[in-house]
Amino acid sequence: KYKEVIEKSNKLLNQNYNLPIIYNLLGTANFLLKDFQIAIKYYLKGINLEPNNEEIIRNLGKCFLSLKNYKEARKYFNKSLNIQKENPDSLFNLGLIEILTEEPLQGIDFLKQALNIKSDFTECIYNLGLCYKKLGDYQTAKYYYLKAINTNPNHLKSYNNLGVCYLIQGDYQNAILALNSCLQKNPNYSFALNNLGSVFIAQKKFDEALSCFTKAHSLNKNLLN
Repeated sequence: KYKEVIEKSNKLLNQNYNLPIIYNLLGTANFLLKDFQIAIKYYLKGINLEPNNEEIIRNLGKCFLSLKNYKEARKYFNKSLNIQKENPDSLFNLGLIEILTEEPLQGIDFLKQALNIKSDFTECIYNLGLCYKKLGDYQTAKYYYLKAINTNPNHLKSYNNLGVCYLIQGDYQNAILALNSCLQKNPNYSFALNNLGSVFIAQKKFDEALSCFTKAHSLNKNLLN
C-alpha cells in the first residue's frame, strides 16, 4: 500500500515531524512505485538531516542503479560501505553494477565479499552463476545455480539458467530436467518454455519445440521478436 504510506508520511511532515525515517519511507514508497526521481528527492532530504544514515545512502544508490546511472550508484554504495564495512547488500549491488557494465571478473570479487558475510544470500549466489556463465565457465556457473536452488528451492531464474548451461554443453537430458523443474513450479515461466523449445530443436523434436515456443510467445510477446 505504497500510496497510503506516502499519504500518511506527508501528513506527518505537515505536522512538523521532520525526521529522516519519514523521508526514507517516502523515498522507498516512491522507489517501489518506480518514481525514481521523486524517491531521490526524498532520500536526499533524509541524508541532509542525517548525513551518515547508511540505509538511506544505500537506498539512494539503488535509485541511481535503477536509473542506470552507475557512477552515482557506485558513489553511494561505496559511501555506505565507509559507514558500515560488513554490508552484503552494498557489496552485492556493486557486483551488479560490474555485471551490467560487462565486467564479470570485478563482479565476482564484490559478490564473493558479500557471500562471505551472508552465506545464504540467494541473489548473490545466482549472480555469481551469471558472472561465470558470461565468462564461459559453465561448470562453475552450474555450481552456483545449484547452490542458489539449495538456498531457495523456488528460485526460478536459477533453474532456467542451469538449463541453459546444460543446453550449451550439449547435455540435453539434464537441460530438460532443469527446465521442467522450473516449469513444475511455474508452468507459465516463459523464459524456461523458450529455452526448452531450444533444447527440443537441438534434439530435432520440432513438434515439441513448436509447442513450447507457441506457449512462450503467448505469455511474453518480446521473447521471439
